[in-house]
Amino acid sequence: MDNLSRSTALLIEDLEDPQQFIRVLGQRREVVIPFELAQVAVASRDDPPLLTVFGPEPVVTPHEDHGCPEEAKEDAAHRLLDPRTRYFAVLRALCESQHAGPGHPVPTSETIADRLAEWGVRLTARAVDHHIDYLVQRLGLRPLAGSVQRSWKKEVLVSVALRQGLLDVPA
Repeated sequence: MDNLSRSTALLIEDLEDPQQFIRVLGQRREVVIPFELAQVAVASRDDPPLLTVFGPEPVVTPHEDHGCPEEAKEDAAHRLLDPRTRYFAVLRALCESQHAGPGHPVPTSETIADRLAEWGVRLTARAVDHHIDYLVQRLGLRPLAGSVQRSWKKEVLVSVALRQGLLDVPA
């Protein structure tokens, strides 16, 4: 795939595993899409996907611990985030303002701690920061190219959580 745009990045998401995606920066050529089924969208926009990519079916050998590789993939997806944990409560509070619509500022750690207290979860702002660091590490998130903002972790977490539907589980 070629991204001929000078400045716009493309987001390529694996349709079979929403946790897998790649960003293709502008003016990148001959990028190999590593997913069998993928959708391509303009990164940082809420527009519908531009196209769907159908690749050849991969040849996979079963994993030793599981009888079937698909079974292993499903188990891993179910264990990604546990909605009963404090880190998940932090993620839910972090993303809450974005459900009202784009353009709302990302809440501070103090604001998140206050919101959690309303839900009966007592955390300090520093503990909120530790949970955010944990989520960033667990999800393997990285700052966007050229990002120098101090709150990049929160912004990327919100974006990924909403885009990938990480909060779409019962509380």
